[in-house]
Amino acid sequence: ISPLDHDLIKQHGLAVVDCSWAQLEQVPFERLGGQHRLLPFMVAANSVNYGRPFKMNCAEALIAGLKIASGPEGDKEFEEDVETLCEVFNYGEEFCRLNEEYFEAYRLCENGAQVVQQQQLFMSGFSALASDGEDAECSESDSGSEGEEEKNGMEPIFDSLGNTIGYKPKEQESS
Repeated sequence: ISPLDHDLIKQHGLAVVDCSWAQLEQVPFERLGGQHRLLPFMVAANSVNYGRPFKMNCAEALIAGLKIASGPEGDKEFEEDVETLCEVFNYGEEFCRLNEEYFEAYRLCENGAQVVQQQQLFMSGFSALASDGEDAECSESDSGSEGEEEKNGMEPIFDSLGNTIGYKPKEQESS
């Protein structure tokens, strides 16, 4: 899913498949109508899969889809729907908090390919932290700095501590 899906969702709505992760392969996706999309890397906040990447439940998937598709400008209706979901599901606000930096980066992408590219950057950082159960040490090149090199026409996004948390499309300079 990407900000390009905004108008599609406005016109036709957003739906999720409600099934157990263990039974996902049994879902007849080819028989389902509509446009199929996948969610990028995020972590769950629900009580069953808290902190696990890609293990969101349906409410979290709806929140994520709305937040990403709202695009860089945001969408008041989408945000109101997110607020409603967060009120109904007690882990909704925590899901938004845990994934805010991911949402911000994905919302700035122009299309699905850029979302996938951004996801790969997040996943490489996540796997480095989780590898072998050892404490991960950040190298000098892992921390954000003003001299951070651009990657494939993308510019770095920094967290409040100056660490690189992802990349966004480089803004075109007007001449």
